[in-house]
Amino acid sequence: MSISLATRKHSNHARVERVLVEAIEAVVTPNIAAKLLTGALRAALLSAVPTDRAELTRFVKGQLFDSLAGMLGDDEAGIVVEGLMPILPRVSDPSEHSQIRATTRPARSDEFTRPEVGEPLGVAIIASAHPTRRSGLLHDLGSDCVALHADDLMALFDQVHASAFAHPVLVLDCLSPSVNPISVATLVPDLPQGSSIVLWGASAALEAEVVALGQGQGRFIRCEGNVSPGDVASLVRALLGN
Repeated sequence: MSISLATRKHSNHARVERVLVEAIEAVVTPNIAAKLLTGALRAALLSAVPTDRAELTRFVKGQLFDSLAGMLGDDEAGIVVEGLMPILPRVSDPSEHSQIRATTRPARSDEFTRPEVGEPLGVAIIASAHPTRRSGLLHDLGSDCVALHADDLMALFDQVHASAFAHPVLVLDCLSPSVNPISVATLVPDLPQGSSIVLWGASAALEAEVVALGQGQGRFIRCEGNVSPGDVASLVRALLGN
């Protein structure tokens, strides 16, 4: 096996594992999430998360469900697995990512309505769990572009692929994230070409890790955490205009 092929396979395993772990972490602590995934792999006699679509689906519906159900019960485990189903095709078979698109366009943010002042620049998707920072940014962008907010990883990618605009800008609030920046980075190959990712408040170390996981794809821009929502909005407008 060539070094490049081995690297690509390792990257695929890492991105799939990251998505599974984040889904489990929505209901348990990170330490327990790791133990549940490890237990599921052991039960399946696997050394790593499968990347083949059919194998991954069987693993999630089978051993991973059983592992979750043993601690959380069938109902809670079912919710986690059901939430994973729509995103598994995107992470398990990178060669078909470009063919997977949502069929409906999401509504604009309910927090602010954009007045009809002409054609919007494009779409900006805000991933922030901080109400003030999120609201300020949505407000500043509302008159210039379609401004959306994403509360989790699946919502973010649904919005990206449902958008009618070609080059979205993603703003990841790294000080108060609603979506883990590392998870987004592992899925960068699934983003439309020309997408930009603003790392708002990221450390230099986090930026380096995210860029490395992005495999040279996507455009990453880091800005300090004390940059105001208004200044971040100006940056977004500049990126959409390029």
